[in-house]
Amino acid sequence: MSLFRIPDMHRYTSVPHDRDNRPLINRIPPNQLHEIFDELNRRIDAVVDSPEELITAGWIPGYDWTGTVWEPIYFACNRDYGRSAMVFGALVFETINESG
Repeated sequence: MSLFRIPDMHRYTSVPHDRDNRPLINRIPPNQLHEIFDELNRRIDAVVDSPEELITAGWIPGYDWTGTVWEPIYFACNRDYGRSAMVFGALVFETINESG
């Protein structure tokens, strides 16, 4: 499975902004990070068997992360929504990269 940027269909081969995101990802407690990866895998697996399906990473978490599995990302990023979205994208990349 590959990760592409739309609209130019650039294929990512490494985690974008990893040097900036890695310290923030490391702030997420391991048990919560595990829950995040489990949920990402669950959502990806739900569409992976359907070749016409497209997974749009930005649609997965929604806008309000309060009380969701994604909330620890927001806190790890000091409640910066933009940075949280970038870290979420990095976690999606890691999940996609491992699955396939």
